[in-house]
Parts: sequence; C-alpha cells; structure tokens
Amino acid sequence: MPVFDALTSGYIILSPVDVFVTIKDGEQWFNWPSGDIISFHNFQQAPTHPDGHFNRSYPKWHNPWAIKTPKGYSTLFVQPFHRESVFTILPGIVDTDTYFNNVNFPFVMNDVTFEGLIPKGTPIAQVIPFKRDSWKMEIGSTEDQKSSHQIRLQLESKFFDIYKTMWWNKKEYK
Repeated sequence: MPVFDALTSGYIILSPVDVFVTIKDGEQWFNWPSGDIISFHNFQQAPTHPDGHFNRSYPKWHNPWAIKTPKGYSTLFVQPFHRESVFTILPGIVDTDTYFNNVNFPFVMNDVTFEGLIPKGTPIAQVIPFKRDSWKMEIGSTEDQKSSHQIRLQLESKFFDIYKTMWWNKKEYK
C-alpha cells in the first residue's frame, strides 16, 4: 500500500505535445510542434544541484495551469514516483495558497547523450498538496518503543495485507 499511495498521491501533469531531443554541437536541443513548452532556467537559481557544476542553463517544462490550494496548504512538485523517464525535474515546494500562478519545472536530462522522442502524455511532474503545520520532532520514549514492538508482533501474525487491513487509510484527491 505505501507504493500504491505514492503512485496515486496528488495529480500528474503530462506533456501536452511531443518533444524531440537532438544533439547539436555537443548539446541537447529540444524541438516541439507548437506552443510554449520548454524554456531555460539560469543555473545560478540552483547552484548546489548536482548538475549545477556544468554552469549551463536548466531546461524547464512550462506548466499551463496555475494551482490554487486552500489557506494553509502548500504543494510539493516532484518527479512522478516509480516511473522511469529520460529526465528528472528538480523537486520543489510552493505555497500555492498565496502564490496563484504557473509553477514551471526545471529539469535535467538523465543521459546527456539522449536523442529521441519524449512523447505527448509523458508524465512531467507529480503535484501533491499538503497542509502546512508547525511541529517539533521528538525522540521516542520507552512507551513508544513498547508500542512499536506490539505493531511488529502484529505484522508477524499474517502473511498478507496486514498494513492494509489494520493501519492504512485511503487517500483521495478530487
């Protein structure tokens, strides 16, 4: 169920058109039939990212939608979970309750020698709204350890679906 929840959390934004990647003069070029789909993000905006040492711009997917959440909610933008891709977006969190505008997705190519098609409908980003809460982490007590031990004993009592039947809660995104 944890993998299922990751796969189905939030919403998926898909590429609205085909994008063809070619290599010209040692660099990847992106071509698409129409629209404003990809532009470039200055590398200084993410200088500590592992690919920032190349001192070059990051391509970024344009998101045609502005995302608005209720007061107190932010949105986590990540690479779609458990899906292989030729690119990886740089994850980020935006306070979409106050920032009501398009959020674009800088990305890096996983293989700088890739040439080929990124087809229309390719998952670009997973969009997961969450409630912001202030909280303080605490180290568990002896009582917490006993509780955890009891859960482990329950987990050892069945072969299948113990987490699903005893602890899991269905998540809904409408």
